[in-house]
Amino acid sequence: MADDAASHAVTGGRPVHRRARARRAPTRLPGGQTQREALLRAVIEVAAQEGYPAITLAQLLAQAGVSRRTFHEHFTDKQDCFLTALGDAQAQLLAEVRQAILPEPSRGTQLAIQTLVAFAASEPATARVLLSESIAGGPRALDARDHAIDQIAKLIEASYQSLDATTPLPDVSAGVMIGGVSRLLASRLRHSQQGVPGLLDDLLDWAGGYEQTLAAHRWRSLRPTPLPALSARSPNTTLHSPRAPAPGSEGTSRAHLAASNRSRILAAVASLAEQRGYAATTITEIAARAGISPRTFYRSFADKREAFAALHEHHFRTVMGVTAGAFFAQDAWPARIWEAGRAFTRYLEQNPTLARTSFIESYAGDPVTVERVEELIGAFTIFLQEGYQHERLVAPPSPLALEAIATTIFELNYRCTREGRVHELSALIPNTAFISLAPFLGSGATNAFIDEQLDSARPQPRAGR
Repeated sequence: MADDAASHAVTGGRPVHRRARARRAPTRLPGGQTQREALLRAVIEVAAQEGYPAITLAQLLAQAGVSRRTFHEHFTDKQDCFLTALGDAQAQLLAEVRQAILPEPSRGTQLAIQTLVAFAASEPATARVLLSESIAGGPRALDARDHAIDQIAKLIEASYQSLDATTPLPDVSAGVMIGGVSRLLASRLRHSQQGVPGLLDDLLDWAGGYEQTLAAHRWRSLRPTPLPALSARSPNTTLHSPRAPAPGSEGTSRAHLAASNRSRILAAVASLAEQRGYAATTITEIAARAGISPRTFYRSFADKREAFAALHEHHFRTVMGVTAGAFFAQDAWPARIWEAGRAFTRYLEQNPTLARTSFIESYAGDPVTVERVEELIGAFTIFLQEGYQHERLVAPPSPLALEAIATTIFELNYRCTREGRVHELSALIPNTAFISLAPFLGSGATNAFIDEQLDSARPQPRAGR
């Protein structure tokens, strides 16, 4: 106690660096946990219950039963503690995946999925933090989340190296597929009444729907396939920020002014969320970017979260309208999926700021915003439902397979958006078409359909004179 008091006096009450405490044996709490272990467990439990953006340092201290000073002996801040816990969970999961794949390399993808599901079932709190809250933890947590998925994908790809070219394997990017399954499990863990038991068989059947011999693989690497631009008559759906009406302008009604302010606020929210992230953006910055006063902001929205939710509402309505319009303009179901995908990706290419807000920053908002994103993912399955009536249906995929298709395509779009490759999304339509159609039509028929679409899109040679 005297040593502690002396150190406190010398440092003026500042946190003591961990190096200064290195020689001391870890202090153990009742139950045998060290203080550090208790803090790491606390951040898992609180983040799983409240969501990472909502947790406070006070909650962590109360859950762990330690003082603020003790916390700072181990971690610099809440995020440092969270990232450490995230890293430990990722290392545990990666070790389990490696151990599962090693004896059966020909089932690398299936065994990785099996391990993910088992992990989510046995440790739901840790799995929720690993699969869900990492998406809401800011850029460093997203880096950690993506790195962990990439590491699992590398284990899967490495397991394929020793296999014969005639081995049937899923022809989908391992990282995109594992990321899609992670999103599906994260959604189930957020809705605890659903849980994860009973998912495994349907997920394995879904993954098996993409199998073709290793020699025939075309879509496992995300290589862009350039396609002709859509017709100039296709609607332009770019989110614009209208100019502020000049003070005293004739014909400017109060309703028109309110609508203009609202549109400019939404454009400002999207722009700032892309540049600074949702958590770091303030109402003062939003108002300045929109060219209005904070007081005017509050006439349109109660707070930042409400404005962010309104932006997602706008995005949801617009993208569904554009996609549905393209879908129903075609006759046959596979062509409907193809054209709906083209319209959807064109919308994202026209609105890269909205793409980033939707695919990356959306999970940093409140639960209502996250629900809106999941509704968009779920709405996409409406376009897949028609596949059950298609004449070339091989075997009807389960309802869960439709959800897995949607989350996997979301993961593909997320990855391209985060890597600054929104402009390549249209060129990955063959990949998304394969992900959408193969569980219904089989790999061979889906490849034949994609080739038909690519052939019809190529310029035809001119007839001889």
